[in-house]
Amino acid sequence: RALLAAAGTPAAARASEVLRWVARTHVVDGDTAAALDCLDAALAVAVAWGDDRATGYAVNSIANVRWFEGDIEAAAALYGEARALAERTGDGRLAGMAAQHLGV
Repeated sequence: RALLAAAGTPAAARASEVLRWVARTHVVDGDTAAALDCLDAALAVAVAWGDDRATGYAVNSIANVRWFEGDIEAAAALYGEARALAERTGDGRLAGMAAQHLGV
């Protein structure tokens, strides 16, 4: 409820990002399942608010975990999706990260 209540506020823009940070801590601990749970939440928040930029970062982060797990095909598809979102939103940083992972 707290995330939904934040919609449209400055806090809303940070919620998906905070969830991605928490996911990174789980990856460092080797708990990719917990990381993916956090990233699924980050993605859901971004999509619910219609934030394509945050959606792209969440998708890119999910791709990173899939790559870490060794699922290269899933990671590549997700990096492609993140890159498309980055290009649509004009986010050069995200586009570059996704392209680098794709070897472009």
